[in-house]
Amino acid sequence: MMLFRNYSVLTCVLFLLSSTFPSVVQSQIPLNNQNTIRFIGDIRTGYIGFIGEQRNGEKLSQHEFRNRARIGLEFQLTENIVFNTRYAARISSLDFHFDPGIHTSASGNNGLLMGEGAFDQFFVLMRISDKLSVKAGRFQTSFTLDGNIKNSVMRQDSPNTDIGWTDGLHISAKPTARWTTDLIIQGHFNNAPTNVFRSPLAPSDSDTPVTLFFNIKKGMNTGLLSSVALSATYSPDALIMYPDGRRSSYFAASIKPQFQKQFDSGRQVLLGTEIAYSFNLPERSLFGFTRSPESAAGGFGFQAVLTVMELFKNQHIGVMAAMLQPSLLTSSAFWNNLLLFEVRHSMRFSRKLTSDFRLRYRADLEILNPELNRRWQLYPFARLTYNF
Repeated sequence: MMLFRNYSVLTCVLFLLSSTFPSVVQSQIPLNNQNTIRFIGDIRTGYIGFIGEQRNGEKLSQHEFRNRARIGLEFQLTENIVFNTRYAARISSLDFHFDPGIHTSASGNNGLLMGEGAFDQFFVLMRISDKLSVKAGRFQTSFTLDGNIKNSVMRQDSPNTDIGWTDGLHISAKPTARWTTDLIIQGHFNNAPTNVFRSPLAPSDSDTPVTLFFNIKKGMNTGLLSSVALSATYSPDALIMYPDGRRSSYFAASIKPQFQKQFDSGRQVLLGTEIAYSFNLPERSLFGFTRSPESAAGGFGFQAVLTVMELFKNQHIGVMAAMLQPSLLTSSAFWNNLLLFEVRHSMRFSRKLTSDFRLRYRADLEILNPELNRRWQLYPFARLTYNF
């Protein structure tokens, strides 16, 4: 209880500092007269709850306050070369401790644990032209739907209060005003990256420890269709297919058509959809299924997000539904074998300070074993985010 009170005091202090002294904590704060060194980062803090039932029948009731802080510097080395470094950490009122490091504590944990810290960015950005740029090092990657609820079935580093990263190269091109393309070449060598690769996907143990991700997006300027994007992930020899350890490559793709309607009142309605499929389907027994264990597990998934922006001044509301079968294994926002519904309200107090209130229901799409219960959770949160 004392730790909970201490954490609450710390959270309040961080929030009051950022709100009361905006001249000290600002977005892209110049640290020299030439504006070539800038202070960057954000602080996110709030309440998170888990209420539900575990597969073994135990009731779940967990309530905590979490804080995530990401603080860094950006150096403008030349007109076309930027160096970025940032340190990130997360703490919880349930176990208030801090164990700083450089990498994640263990490979395969899909991100930093509570109480850990590490460098989540350490990269060089090279702007080769106004249409082509390259990042090399450790960076954040995210390819989400537009709107008030931003999630991805395919790739999204560090959602909510999580901390993860991608190690490798990110090549981004914009050949025309409407087209953008991204290619990520991700390494899984000495220290496994912490974006999500769910079991039985294990690219770090592959003979070719590299993952390729590709995204191409076209923006529209007429009609209700605002954009269409296609994403694909490929990890050679990374997916365990059978209990004896035999492997296959992992290849999954998704398409994201997004729609919007602008009204004279200033309100905007957005409908974002993502339809995904894994083309490599492991045996069901690897996920713990006892019914038809030797059959291939399903690989289909989708999410749909409906958002009303500016429902009231500076306030947005969104609703989401999602379903993922077991073989979709790279989403940090969604379990595999998942059924999910969510409603979220967001409010922008200023350019830097926002609040979010969410209620999410998530459950197993399919029961693993007739002797077990269906795992389900109500997952409320209330949080504040301050961007420097």
